[in-house]
Amino acid sequence: MNPLVSVIIPTFNGKKTLRMVVQSVLNQTYDNIEIIVVDDNGLNTPSQIETAECLTDYIASKKIQYYPEPQNTNASVARNIGFKMSKGDFISFLDDDDFLKPCKIEKQMSLFSKTDCSMVSCGSYLVDERGYGYKSVPRKTNCFLRMYLEDKIKFNTSTLLIKRTVVDSVGGFNESFRRHQDWEFCTRILCQGFSLNFVEEPLVVKFGLKRNISSNARIAEQYFDHFLEHVSSFINKTFPMELSHIQNYHKRRILLAFLKERNIRNILEYSKRKKVSICDFFISITMFFSRILQKSCKGSKKRTESLADYISKAEVKL
Repeated sequence: MNPLVSVIIPTFNGKKTLRMVVQSVLNQTYDNIEIIVVDDNGLNTPSQIETAECLTDYIASKKIQYYPEPQNTNASVARNIGFKMSKGDFISFLDDDDFLKPCKIEKQMSLFSKTDCSMVSCGSYLVDERGYGYKSVPRKTNCFLRMYLEDKIKFNTSTLLIKRTVVDSVGGFNESFRRHQDWEFCTRILCQGFSLNFVEEPLVVKFGLKRNISSNARIAEQYFDHFLEHVSSFINKTFPMELSHIQNYHKRRILLAFLKERNIRNILEYSKRKKVSICDFFISITMFFSRILQKSCKGSKKRTESLADYISKAEVKL
């Protein structure tokens, strides 16, 4: 019999897309899967009650395990709860607005059987609700961690399939994180020498709904600072030549956020406080105007169907 794969889905304000996500797991061609939904809305809140109602038939038929948390925490806590509930030898953490192609787990498990690796990722479509965006297929390369943390190689939590022993070894997700949990989690795994392989085709559709993401530059700065504070020692110990590049990249990211707010005083204050170099300052400005130009250009190719199309296929009304 095939090894058991546990798919853990944390959800918060995700009623709109949750049935679509669960159905995409039930439609997998791999035949030994358990599904655990951890509801992070807080017990007896309106969102928790609505979430439970939208999953009623799945719960009643025991197609999923459903656990409502007593109170809202964060996705890291929810994932760790789901992991403790799970029984699988392989673990998949799936966000509540990401869709799996039917062969996703089967192709990843096939790669596990052919190669000696600790986790397997895959490509994805990164799109908006209309289905417009781009395809990203990561591959092995030099300076992999640096390119991953500089957003030059894109994969996310939902693309991963991980051996249970690896999740146990690194202690699961850091529960102090509300953003960048996937970066922090994968950094610890890679810095501890666990190997990563890829199915080099897009098997996940990731919708950029931005439900829980703050656009405030100050808050974004706090999230990035928290991330770097926790991972710098890991990176410095394993990849010391990469650390300064990663730190400078994140300075540019935050400076770009301040540029979007168009507050000159805050831009200059941040640049001085973080000692942003002249080079990085002008790179951020170039990125800012480049993104404005991209938004004004039309004719993006449609890489996948819209969110409404996927939800409709799962027989869910918007």
